[in-house]
Amino acid sequence: MAISSKKKQQVKRYRDPLSPKPILDRPALLKDLKTAGIFLKNVNQTLDLFYQLLHRRGYPPLDEFVAELYGNSSNGKGDDISIASSCTNINSNIATKNAISSRNNKLPQLPKQFLSYLSTNISNYQTVTSKILSSQTSSNGTTTKLAIQL
Repeated sequence: MAISSKKKQQVKRYRDPLSPKPILDRPALLKDLKTAGIFLKNVNQTLDLFYQLLHRRGYPPLDEFVAELYGNSSNGKGDDISIASSCTNINSNIATKNAISSRNNKLPQLPKQFLSYLSTNISNYQTVTSKILSSQTSSNGTTTKLAIQL
C-alpha cells in the first residue's frame, strides 16, 4: 500500500457571531474594545472588577447595571467612576479579599470610557444569554429536567 503524501486540506470553520454578545465573553469584549479604540491601563483588573460587581448584583440587565454605575458617578473628576457607593448594598457580613473589598483610601474605580462604551453599545451585549424554556419535576420531586435556550 502506498501512503499518500498529500496533506488533508483543513477546513476553517467559523461560528456564527452571537447576537447579542454575552458580556462575560472576555476575548470578544476585549476585541470590541480594541476595535473601538478604547485602551485601558489595567485591562484585566478593570474587567475583573466589572465582572465581580455584575456577579454580586445577580446579573441584572446591562442597561440597568450601567445606569446604576453612572448614577453613582458624582465624583466630578470626569475620569473614572468610583464604585464605593455601588458597594454599599453588598452584604457586609461576607468576608472577601478581592478588588472590591472595602479598604481604606483605596476605592476601586471603573474607567468612564469603558462604561461610556458599554452604554452606547448596550444593545450589542447581554448579561445572560440563555433562558429556561420549560421545566419538569419528577413526581417524587428529586429530579428536574430543564429545556434551556442558548
